[in-house]
Amino acid sequence: MTKYKYSVKNLKENQAKALARDASVSFKSAIEACNFLRGRTTKQALSLLEKVLDKKIAIPFKRFTDGVGHRRGNGIAAGRYPQKLSDVLIKLIKNAEANASIKALNENLKIVHLSAQKASVPMHYGRHPRREMKRSHIELIVEEIEEKKKEPKKKKTDVKSTTTTKAKAKSENQNKEKVIPKEVKEEIKPKADDKKEEIKKKEVKEINDNNKKSNNKEMLNNKVIGTTRVEDKKWSYQKLEIFGTPKKLK
Repeated sequence: MTKYKYSVKNLKENQAKALARDASVSFKSAIEACNFLRGRTTKQALSLLEKVLDKKIAIPFKRFTDGVGHRRGNGIAAGRYPQKLSDVLIKLIKNAEANASIKALNENLKIVHLSAQKASVPMHYGRHPRREMKRSHIELIVEEIEEKKKEPKKKKTDVKSTTTTKAKAKSENQNKEKVIPKEVKEEIKPKADDKKEEIKKKEVKEINDNNKKSNNKEMLNNKVIGTTRVEDKKWSYQKLEIFGTPKKLK
């Protein structure tokens, strides 16, 4: 007899597995049931399979639909109530939960891997010659669900209250900028007075310098020129040097 090799080799620490070998179950219906239960929690899967046994819920057939009638239910077209298969799957899920408890995992388990593979097909014996049996292997891997810590929700604030608080904060900041303590005022005043005094001193210096320059020009003119300009209606003497003689100008 050949050895069966499990499709998933390396399991994580928070995972557990179970296997149903050579189960006398239809391979096609096993594929449809695995597609229906994959991704659910173990509690959800068990409750659904119990309802399938009571024929309250049908397993939807989406791939192998040839000759399958429609069933009642939302979003179900073709479907069936496989009794033998649902019993095998219930035992398999409980076996996986027991393996998870041995590894000290939580009860909150999720079906991560669930697949059906075709097994050997021997002939029926007795009065059913030349008729093949229906067999399949079903693999199951379950993973622990980590509990997420709930963060405290932030309280919702009204838009009006936020706008009013912002306006108040702005007004307070403006008032703080306007209000100046007495000590700062006393420091600011002498600085302004000093600046005004410096400006006045500069203006006085400029006026004195201009007066000095004008006086120096006049002194130079008196030294260089011997006679002053005489303006008459008819005659005027031109400015001449000390040793020069006046000339008449018309």
